[in-house]
Amino acid sequence: MKTNYHTHHELCGHAVGRAEDYVKEAIRHGMTDLGFSDHAPSQAIEDVRVRMRYDELPEYIADVRAAQEKHREVITVHLGLECEYFDTNPSYYRELLSQVDYLILGQHYVHMRNPRHGLLSSFSLRQGEEVVRYARSIERALQTPFFSLVAHPDLYMCGYDRFDDAAEEAAHIICEAAKEAGIPLEFNANGMRRGQVKTSTGWRHPYPVAAFWEIAKATGCQVMLSSDCHEPSLLHDATISEAKAEMNRLGLSPITHLTFKR
Repeated sequence: MKTNYHTHHELCGHAVGRAEDYVKEAIRHGMTDLGFSDHAPSQAIEDVRVRMRYDELPEYIADVRAAQEKHREVITVHLGLECEYFDTNPSYYRELLSQVDYLILGQHYVHMRNPRHGLLSSFSLRQGEEVVRYARSIERALQTPFFSLVAHPDLYMCGYDRFDDAAEEAAHIICEAAKEAGIPLEFNANGMRRGQVKTSTGWRHPYPVAAFWEIAKATGCQVMLSSDCHEPSLLHDATISEAKAEMNRLGLSPITHLTFKR
């Protein structure tokens, strides 16, 4: 694994380590590219304990840019952000992109458009309607010029018990949208770090979910392996080898370098 574009930072509140710590670990493993994409600040989402505040964004940018300059002869460091997509404020994404190199889409919430419900966590979707709405959110996001990678696209399976008709429909929506937009889907190693969960159809990782990736392969989607590490020691840990083995088993051929949309 020579590249990783999904790397977090302590400013999100649930990761450890500054940019320098992750860059040193990447150099130790002989990596050529390291992209930081910590959780972007947002006024639409009130989970401030798991994302940086707006007043911390300049600090994040300065920290990554400093590491980028310090190690530019050894490794290429990229500055990005991970954010959700809600189609209500496109200027928000343009403003973020004016300050960083790239954005990745991490749809951690579903906007239900129902005032009784508001936002639902994508980790705990339970109804078929909810997983399809999750997929439609990603579909709309990929019709914009903002995102370079879809992080953990099968996150909706984290709390969804079985790969039924709704789960399959969601997979087709996401994969076809990604194929149309030419945007890679991320095979997320951090989902494997979460261990196995018991479902009505047996034990599996919350994500990645094999049935989703079989559809991605059949659709002809680009696929990229990411660590999604929240501490430096996890950047290139044993789970990366496990994820590679699973990708090989599924017949997936990952790309290694990301093309940034601006």
